Amino acid sequence: MPIIRVCIVTATRAEYGLLRWIAHDIGADARFDLDLVVTGSHLSGRHGATVAEIEADGHEISARIPVMLERTDAQSLAQVSATIVTGFAEYLDRRRPDVVLVLGDRWELLPVATACTIAAIPMGHFHGGEVTEGALDDGVRHALTKLSHLHFVANDVYGRRVRQLGEEEWRICICGAPGLDNFHRLQLLDRQALSNDLGLDFARPTALVAFHATTRGSDADGVNALVQALTAARERFGLQYVITAPGADPGADVIDKALQAFAAGSPQTVYVASLGTVRFLSVMNHARLMIGNSSSAYYEAPAAGLPAVDIGNRQKGRIRPDNVIGVGTSCDAILDGIEKALSASVSPRQPKEAVSKTAIEYLASIFIDRSKQTLLGKKFVDDRT
Repeated sequence: MPIIRVCIVTATRAEYGLLRWIAHDIGADARFDLDLVVTGSHLSGRHGATVAEIEADGHEISARIPVMLERTDAQSLAQVSATIVTGFAEYLDRRRPDVVLVLGDRWELLPVATACTIAAIPMGHFHGGEVTEGALDDGVRHALTKLSHLHFVANDVYGRRVRQLGEEEWRICICGAPGLDNFHRLQLLDRQALSNDLGLDFARPTALVAFHATTRGSDADGVNALVQALTAARERFGLQYVITAPGADPGADVIDKALQAFAAGSPQTVYVASLGTVRFLSVMNHARLMIGNSSSAYYEAPAAGLPAVDIGNRQKGRIRPDNVIGVGTSCDAILDGIEKALSASVSPRQPKEAVSKTAIEYLASIFIDRSKQTLLGKKFVDDRT
């Protein structure tokens, strides 16, 4: 069997954290030749220069596509998309991978998919079939599904939705959420080590705050209500906070400035551009609750047994686990959710093991059983039930 050249594209800290073991296991498998292409906020000092985390894992980076992320308005990010198309097209022409793997619903992946489509390079997509009605990510995710040729989904429900989009059954692998492999494969920090690292006493009630731009609606109103609620909760419940910066999306600048200003004037509050996967999951293990609108409330937080206050409609449409408390975007609603979360008891959900192995074995089998032309020749399956 010829060696399969697999390209993994990553543009953000969160995305790489979820793909970490997919990349590790492909790189360690003699059946594959791994290329890792890095772009987006990984290469931005403002966003933590998280390419360092990738390099610390021992990966050789095959291509870097630097972009300007000093501004996050829609026009600036559209221009960034054009830069990614150009840079990734050059990589494809140079390396001609057998398949390109992407994960999730980030806007940075649309130009990657555009370049692959024009170059006739097959794509594999993780986390298709999910719904987030409150963000433009929703349309991006479904577009990536239709432009991809292989689908690695988190559960049966999401697999059914991919089939509803007309995808053939053999193209769908129900492997689970790959980011959950981190819980049984990474060495997380104990409470004392985490306290020393962040300068907070995790014996005190601590909230992890991860609030991102909705990309639909008023982010200014949402973050202002959040800041009011955090202030009130600090006074009422004695909470301290670990706040992580929002992703590079339209509207992120407003959120970033408001949360940094809150942290600067708030005792026992740490604001971090990027925690990295180990620290992020370690905080989850030792925090009392999570507050914000991040998808990690729906995947990683249940595995950590962490109650999560999910603000607004950004995640509307996802299957809601028991740990998530959905609230509106007013100060009172957020504060009420925090109070409920502090009194909640959530048992850690044991993550499915070997998600990466399941996905990689499926990927290898595809290249044994199917030709490239079969892989590229998609058929639309009508739902006639």
